[in-house]
Amino acid sequence: SAALTQSLALHAAALESLSVGVCVVDAELRIVLFNRRYVEMYDLDPREVYVGRRLVEILYHSATRGNHPGTQLEEYFRKRLDMMARGEPFRVLRQMPNSRTYSLGFRPLADGAWIIMVEDVSERQRQEYELRLKFERYDQAVNHMSHGLCMFGPDERLIVCNARYLGIYGMDPAIVKPGITPR
Repeated sequence: SAALTQSLALHAAALESLSVGVCVVDAELRIVLFNRRYVEMYDLDPREVYVGRRLVEILYHSATRGNHPGTQLEEYFRKRLDMMARGEPFRVLRQMPNSRTYSLGFRPLADGAWIIMVEDVSERQRQEYELRLKFERYDQAVNHMSHGLCMFGPDERLIVCNARYLGIYGMDPAIVKPGITPR
């Protein structure tokens, strides 16, 4: 019917417009659905990815494209199968040879099928690393000062103080922590 055709076209358009790669496999780990982004993210030959193809064959093809060390491929696949055997959703971070970091989300579906969603989290990883580095530098600077430091916000609540400040006044760090008032 025309309504079904239109509905399927909308679903296909939605799938293709996603910024994440999507691959759905059946209980026998054969591809039943995928989007173009999945193929692009792994730089796969589009002729090698098709409905009915076994996931393990895609992994071997992916290895030929430089995405997996061939010597570790069987171990990689076995670990994923072990995790899938539990029947619970799981997530794996994968550092790619092209310096990208992918987050692979595995979710079980009905009848033993699985959906694998691949998100490029490289920028988020980079930002988290930079933020962690800034915090470590800040922490080092504050806690290695030769003098005590104490800072309160406009609401008269403690924002930060260092160990030297606590030591000078003999204060208990379990009590004097962010959020406490001067009283």
